[in-house]
Amino acid sequence: MSYLSLLRKIPLVHAVIELNTAPRKYLAFTSFNVISWQCIVGPAMVLFARTIGMPADRVGILISLLPFTTLLAVFMVPLVTRTGPKNLMLYTWLVRNLIMIPIFTMPFVITKYGDKAGWALLIILTLGFCLARAIGAGGWLPWLHEVVPYEQRGLYFSAEAGTVQLVNVAILLSQGFFLGKSPRIGQFLVIYAVGIFGGLLSLFWMARVPGGKGKKRSIRFEDFYRPYGPVFKDKTYLLFLIPAFLSLSATNWFGSVYVLYMRDVLKLSEKSILTISSLGSLSIMLTAPAWGRYSDHFGSSPAILRALLCHGLLVIPFVEFIPRYPWVYYLVPILIVLITIFSAAFWTSIHRAMLNMVPESERIPYTNLWTVTSGLALGITPIVAGQIIYRFSWTGFQICFIISGALCFLSAILCYITIKEQKSYSHPPLSDFLNPKSAITAVLEGFSISFGFPQNSQKNGINKN
Repeated sequence: MSYLSLLRKIPLVHAVIELNTAPRKYLAFTSFNVISWQCIVGPAMVLFARTIGMPADRVGILISLLPFTTLLAVFMVPLVTRTGPKNLMLYTWLVRNLIMIPIFTMPFVITKYGDKAGWALLIILTLGFCLARAIGAGGWLPWLHEVVPYEQRGLYFSAEAGTVQLVNVAILLSQGFFLGKSPRIGQFLVIYAVGIFGGLLSLFWMARVPGGKGKKRSIRFEDFYRPYGPVFKDKTYLLFLIPAFLSLSATNWFGSVYVLYMRDVLKLSEKSILTISSLGSLSIMLTAPAWGRYSDHFGSSPAILRALLCHGLLVIPFVEFIPRYPWVYYLVPILIVLITIFSAAFWTSIHRAMLNMVPESERIPYTNLWTVTSGLALGITPIVAGQIIYRFSWTGFQICFIISGALCFLSAILCYITIKEQKSYSHPPLSDFLNPKSAITAVLEGFSISFGFPQNSQKNGINKN
């Protein structure tokens, strides 16, 4: 067997090869873009904030800036339509990276004006980065909707998750070993420099993606609200957004606090935290293609149900994971890696479900309303979680873990009921999952999907007609 044949057997490589040329180019841009993302607004940002003494409530605000600023997407329909997703993203992606350059004055600011001035500088620059991104991000999903055909969307999102996580592994491991156990401010600034350079490099790959052209026409006031008329008449789509909001918040109740938990409760070093995060990324890379194929074959609803049930089940035990138990330090990394897998499986499946409910002619307003929904869910959650942790310390973490688990179970059921896809799938009735035996079976199937075991088409409810 040749080396090329062996390479093709790797799930991620096989998924990338199966993609058409246009989606593959978009995937290349995304892969380079993640370098900027991880270095500027990833876990290192949270660790940097804590290194300069920023309290938990303000860290929650810092984390919320990225999703909250995406609410600007609701006003971007005329701009995206006229400028085109491609040109708009090229300009704003350039600006967002240039905005971060003053971060290198951080040592001077802290020395001259104190820690609070440093906190303010980090929040202001991150806000500028997020605002520039938000203006351009309104073109992200419409452009993606254009270049990725319907029948390859599950495959694309799984390939994207796998490729992005491969880059994440390299970035997070590099950051972890570079920062060590007691990092200094200068080391974090090197990470920011890598992020800015990676962001500028991603522009080259973005320019190679086809499509994304605008329509040269004047912008009228009615263009800001008229495109949303069909969306607000689509009761099926609006009904789907409610459990989507809850499920995104559910996973984020854990996702927005677990880094603080490892640093402040378990007292793990930056190196250990980033190493655990990189293991989670590696696991996503290995398992995401299997979840993508499952969604394409059986539909998004059963994939979301299984991913959220597994996520919720694994989060609940964290309520008792305190440092006085030695085994916690061995079990926590394993569970965080597993939770990361199911969080990514949910993320790819919910996006696939959303795109498959979007009419081709209305993709900009539909995807913008999705961006607003997800922005609210991912923005409100870390602020509230940060306030709870700031006021209640360890009890606050327990509250966050309980809310995450409970919302996962609730939203799993609601998503299963509300998601309606263009392709006809025959799913088992919800009542089949409301008894303990079926629920346990669904959880076990979630693990079996992740580890690549074949699924029974009759059991999962696919209609092959």
